[in-house]
Amino acid sequence: MSDRHLRDPLYGNVKIRDAELPVLDSWPVQRLRYVGQLGDSQYVWPGATHTRFEHSVGVLHVASSIGESVGLDDEELLAVRIAGLLHDTGHGPFSHASDYIRNARSPVHEERSCAVIDRLDEEGTLPVDPEIVKEYVRSDAPLDIVAGTIDADRMDYIRRDAANTGVGKGAVDTLTITKYATVRDGRLAFREPALRSIEGLLTARFTLMEDLHRNEVTAITNAMLRRSLERYFEEHRDVDVLDHDDRTMHTELMDSDGDAGYYYRRLARRNLYKNVFDCGVDRLRRDALVDLADADATAMEREIAESAGVDSRDVVVNLPTIPDETAFDVAIAMESGDVRPLHEVSSFPETLRESEWRSVSVAVYAPEDHREAVREAASEAVARHARAEIDPARP
Repeated sequence: MSDRHLRDPLYGNVKIRDAELPVLDSWPVQRLRYVGQLGDSQYVWPGATHTRFEHSVGVLHVASSIGESVGLDDEELLAVRIAGLLHDTGHGPFSHASDYIRNARSPVHEERSCAVIDRLDEEGTLPVDPEIVKEYVRSDAPLDIVAGTIDADRMDYIRRDAANTGVGKGAVDTLTITKYATVRDGRLAFREPALRSIEGLLTARFTLMEDLHRNEVTAITNAMLRRSLERYFEEHRDVDVLDHDDRTMHTELMDSDGDAGYYYRRLARRNLYKNVFDCGVDRLRRDALVDLADADATAMEREIAESAGVDSRDVVVNLPTIPDETAFDVAIAMESGDVRPLHEVSSFPETLRESEWRSVSVAVYAPEDHREAVREAASEAVARHARAEIDPARP
């Protein structure tokens, strides 16, 4: 039997080795055909219908290119390729929207992916040592090729998401970045000629985050979907998130009683909540926003609803997402022979980090007819939690 190829719109023919075919054809991987890459973003970006399946095939391809550049042996390269294919098998329905379901067997999709890897190994499907594969998925491997800072996952999703949504140019030069991948001091590094391409990757990531994920309507749809999923799994504690994909979850939620069905049917019919209160770094200190990121959103929703005199399901709190301080942890192998952190040879990390902070905020969403009552109550509640004074007249 000869190697097979999958035709990918980004990379052309992606080779699948014979040993990888049983993994590719396994249900955990095929299930990803029915899990959207961007959750419910198609309600805002009609082209955002690509799935975790094609992304995983892309990660296999890019991870393989990096592995070849750094000189991995055949067994290690196969493990890297398999890790790329399996790294997202732990995603529940609607991808990141179901990442933090309270009764999930593991709250982190990477750990659920590792459980899938163990199960495939027990079934005799995995052609390599599962422990090596799991190290790459968890970013515990000496070379963080699949899940790191400049990794195969990021290089693929930025290009793929941009291509399918039309957000940004997605101009990620994967060929140059993978070509100049190397190993220095036992860790993955990139030679100096890749510096500009790495800056381009980080800039493309920032543009995607700002225009796509932090779009106001996208944030509202994601928050409503998360609440729907949370309520569903609270009512069905014996159901694992991996028992569903987007299709089956859609059917369940459309037919659900209670809050789960209420939120989802509003979302499906695009009867969306409105952004009635939004407070960021222009009114709150960064440390206050960091504290708010760890707040209990459900408790805050009940507090705001009680104060506003509305039903608790008519308030959805979207807590701040704090910029990842490790997002720019990249080693650059200089032509002089030194290895230096990216922030020492480029101004991009500091500029992008400061730009990310400008978009950090806590937001509260509610139906239009409750706008004023919820806005005032939200202002008071956030001020209490942040120990700050906030003008309730400002939205």
